[in-house]
Amino acid sequence: MIPEINYPVSLDNDTNLYSVKDSVYLKLARDYMAGDQEIQVEFDQDKTSLFPPNGIITLVEQCSEPDLRALSFYYTSFANNIFSGLTKLDGFVDSDKPSIVTTVVMNVMAEHHNSIKESIKAIQQYAGKRIDDRKAACVPTQGTIEARTNCATRLAFEPKAWFTVDKRLGLAPLTCTFTNQSIRLGDQIPKNEIKFFWDFGDATGSNIVYKEYTDEVPVQDVNSIIEDTDGGTIVKTYTTPGIYSVSLRVVNDFGEDTYLIRDLINARYPAPNESTLSVLTTGLQQPINGIFKSPVGLQIVITVENNGELTDESGKILDPIITYTWFLSDDIDHANSSTTSALYSVGGVYDISLRCDTENQSFRITNFDSYFNIVERTNIWLFTFFGDSTNVIQSSEMGFTTEVFKTKQNSFCSINVNPLFLEGQYLNTAQLVREFKRNTFAKSIGNVVSGLSGSCLLYYATGRNATQPISIEEIISVEYNGYLETYNSFKTFTRPWNWVAFDFGDLSYFMLGNLTTNQSPGLSITNWESIQIHNTLTNTILAASFTSEDFLGQATELQENAAEFNSSGESEYGYFSTYRTANRDQTAYILKNDFVGENFRIILFYESFQSQGNDIGGFKKLGDMLGSVKLEGQLVNLTSGLFFFNNSGSVSQYDTNLDVWRTGGPGINSVQFKQMQDTSVVDYDDETNTLLASTDGDRNAYLSFDYSSNAYTKFNELDLTFTKLNSRPDGNQWIMTTY
Repeated sequence: MIPEINYPVSLDNDTNLYSVKDSVYLKLARDYMAGDQEIQVEFDQDKTSLFPPNGIITLVEQCSEPDLRALSFYYTSFANNIFSGLTKLDGFVDSDKPSIVTTVVMNVMAEHHNSIKESIKAIQQYAGKRIDDRKAACVPTQGTIEARTNCATRLAFEPKAWFTVDKRLGLAPLTCTFTNQSIRLGDQIPKNEIKFFWDFGDATGSNIVYKEYTDEVPVQDVNSIIEDTDGGTIVKTYTTPGIYSVSLRVVNDFGEDTYLIRDLINARYPAPNESTLSVLTTGLQQPINGIFKSPVGLQIVITVENNGELTDESGKILDPIITYTWFLSDDIDHANSSTTSALYSVGGVYDISLRCDTENQSFRITNFDSYFNIVERTNIWLFTFFGDSTNVIQSSEMGFTTEVFKTKQNSFCSINVNPLFLEGQYLNTAQLVREFKRNTFAKSIGNVVSGLSGSCLLYYATGRNATQPISIEEIISVEYNGYLETYNSFKTFTRPWNWVAFDFGDLSYFMLGNLTTNQSPGLSITNWESIQIHNTLTNTILAASFTSEDFLGQATELQENAAEFNSSGESEYGYFSTYRTANRDQTAYILKNDFVGENFRIILFYESFQSQGNDIGGFKKLGDMLGSVKLEGQLVNLTSGLFFFNNSGSVSQYDTNLDVWRTGGPGINSVQFKQMQDTSVVDYDDETNTLLASTDGDRNAYLSFDYSSNAYTKFNELDLTFTKLNSRPDGNQWIMTTY
């Protein structure tokens, strides 16, 4: 307990006048925790001997808040570096003190004054008079107690400026809220004046706000344009776009500090408007059906027609564009320019983008979806019926580099396909109608490929109503330009359906098909004598004919359809054959069925020969196709020979050099081939599933099965393997051709 002081009546001794020595301090050796009953200090023989057995000590450190940095105790004993019998003096808050950085000092307190001795002068000389200049130069370990205390206070309360802002980037006028976060202000010290000077860095000059923490009414700078006067939350609006540095200077009686953040605020103009482009039209490079089209390998010149720069009422550009960044997904780099060139080596529909950056760092990205339609030189063209229609077709294009079909073209063509004369007439109506709708033929016109605006011809059988005569059945040809996406009528001539056609340069040969007269009971004769030759250069039809001598050996099988007849001699399965044909060099090949029914077996094989200068002078029989029984399929010409494909994975190849059939491929229902099929469809592995086939003119065949748009496959003749490709366009297939 602190002894009761009873002066000046009692004698002056150490009980009521505590002995103190100047500059006596010890380091705290063990953390003091609030409520401890003793304090341990580091051993220092010279200083320890100076402490009296009882008295007052103060623990001082600079880590805590200002109000908690000093803590004074009266102690009753001091031995073995431990102060015991602690009593906290009034006016201090008991708080934890860390070792090492806390100093334990001997106190000079008001309670220590000597009421007996006339010691005021000595005390003043030792402790020092009050110094009002709080910013005076000082050294913590020199001078009077007053000087040292003032020095410590200055070090503790010299301010540290700091602030935050709620936003740094935005469109002008940009309103920002600045929050003062300065520390060591000494705002609880009497008569300590604190000032805050904000400089927002805009062209209007400094905008200053301050407040005095005094006993008087707060004062605001009369030149300030900011309403808030507490130095805390400051609201500032930047009306002019620009990049601004902001500073806060804090001044109090103990010093000052400035915190500057350079280029803190970016008040921008709004982003430019979206850009518009113009593309140089040259030859084949032109907009077609709403999209700019170009062949691969040709540079496309693009110019920014309007970059969207903002202007004032007089037309002056407010924030000029200085950087153009192009995103074209092409093969070349693009400089910072409003004009550039694009170059594509891969076909496809390309989205492009342009980013325009302004002088004031605003920017706009303009996206141009499906802007370029790049067409490869040679392509596969797949024609499908539009929707549920069976008389409107549209095409889709696939380049051999990407092996991905583009979206269907928007151009359509109406065709005249009428299967009514077959429907309900025979036991296999569905089979007959399917064959009739696929009684088509396609070939290129001339030597110009589709990617350079070449055209092809699409031939198809028209059919008729059931009551109309067979003599009105026709072949209609349509010229199709895949690049220009146009269809034009080309030539129409009379021929009954079930014909076959072959391409010999500028000439298209048409033969076989049904007779133009009624069939005799028990017979199903083909139209084998008549040949029609379409000259695609002159667009004229030439007539030619076969004689029985032009069908060598068993090739006379081509003169009749395989058929089954009822007791009246009428064919129960229709009057037709299943023909699968191909051209190779100057030879035409035909695969034919040897019987009909709900399905038919494709096995009989024939080739043409030249005679007296005619490309097709007649036909001779070759060996039957080997391999598993083929109930459906397509014949295509590849580098090493003719290949026949169906929905099984079993491939038959005819070697035209050795005149032999071979078999190969992964095999019927093999695991590898199943991976190529769409197993989500019921009966996906049915070998009667129909398909279309085309080639790249080299070693790859492309097979597109009718049962699913996800059953699109590539075959490579080098290793006899299949590869699953991306899905083809959906819809009912009609023709697939390469040109």
